[in-house]
Amino acid sequence: MNAVIEPRRHRITVAEYHQMGEVGIFDEDARIELPEGELFDLRRWLCRSWRSR
Repeated sequence: MNAVIEPRRHRITVAEYHQMGEVGIFDEDARIELPEGELFDLRRWLCRSWRSR
């Protein structure tokens, strides 16, 4: 049997997001957004939003 395993989503808080930035998890020039607790590369998110119009 071939089971399909879905990736688990881990929502984070704004405080956790800021802590990740402080310890250097993100590149200095990274454009990251946190809509509804999920991390998105802003450039990719904007491209998808623009294409869906």
